[in-house]
Amino acid sequence: MDARKIDIRPTIDQSKKYKDLGADVFYDGKECKVIQHKGGLAKRANALRSIINDLKECEAYVDLLHKDNSNVISGGLHKALVITYGKCFSQGDSRGLSLDKTKVLKGGDHEILKSHSGIIEMRNKFVAHSDHDEFDCGEVSVVLPPDGMESLKGCVLTVNQKYGSYPKEALVKVSGLLAYVLCYTTNELNNCSSAILKMA
Repeated sequence: MDARKIDIRPTIDQSKKYKDLGADVFYDGKECKVIQHKGGLAKRANALRSIINDLKECEAYVDLLHKDNSNVISGGLHKALVITYGKCFSQGDSRGLSLDKTKVLKGGDHEILKSHSGIIEMRNKFVAHSDHDEFDCGEVSVVLPPDGMESLKGCVLTVNQKYGSYPKEALVKVSGLLAYVLCYTTNELNNCSSAILKMA
């Protein structure tokens, strides 16, 4: 069935005291039977859909980063990209599933692996925990008074570049990585959905 032709119409059961909310489902104008499926496969399917949504969100961030030149906005989009992508590979209690990089990136070329490692390293060492000098480039300059003006107090000039965004050419590699991981995850969801349909 083509999911785009499914029409879900909310209903209210008026016969019950608390008026249960429900839904009728139609396909191409004809009412469908709906079976609720619970268990591990259902949880996996929902988790995979959530990961796919996150990856599509990352693609949208990359598209916006291609268009925006503002440091504030591109910095925020960059952080959102790194955090959201990293979430797909980190174990979450509520989602209950994360992508396994060894399985996902198994057939990936050097650029795919390098892009993935770069994003995860940035997430783990800078964005999420901020403990890595490579990404937190800060320095200060001490300005001392000129000779003969020692009565003046020197000052400290601070320059701190918290984080930078990906250069435009690197965004192309990130786009390739996202497409690769999205393809893998979509295939996993399709396999999971097929297994659920066999059980229905």
